[in-house]
Amino acid sequence: MKKSILFPLAVFIANCQLLFAQAPEMLNYQGVVRDAQGCPMANQQTCLRFSILSGSTSGPTIYQETHTKISDALGFVTAQVGNGTIVSGTFSTVPWGLQQSGNRHMHIFKEKFSIINSLSKPINQM
Repeated sequence: MKKSILFPLAVFIANCQLLFAQAPEMLNYQGVVRDAQGCPMANQQTCLRFSILSGSTSGPTIYQETHTKISDALGFVTAQVGNGTIVSGTFSTVPWGLQQSGNRHMHIFKEKFSIINSLSKPINQM
């Protein structure tokens, strides 16, 4: 009888810990770097700037960082937001919950080295 009660109790306690939300340590980003004509920029060094905005697409920037990346043969790049060169803010203190000041939006800005023109990706709600 004790064994039949202990196992479900242990499972219940383990599942209770899953109910507590945790803020992410990093966000994985994958994308294809393209030029102004939409062609993939293969094997090119690029600087990506990630900004997390609070409340709306025109809200204040609460965190910003940059990553210097080299695209692969297809223009593909990956980055871990929260693990770049910090420009402003602290990633671990971003208030992610809706009850903590509303929505979050991410703005991704790409600047290719040695080219004056820069491209900006539309802001996405997170």
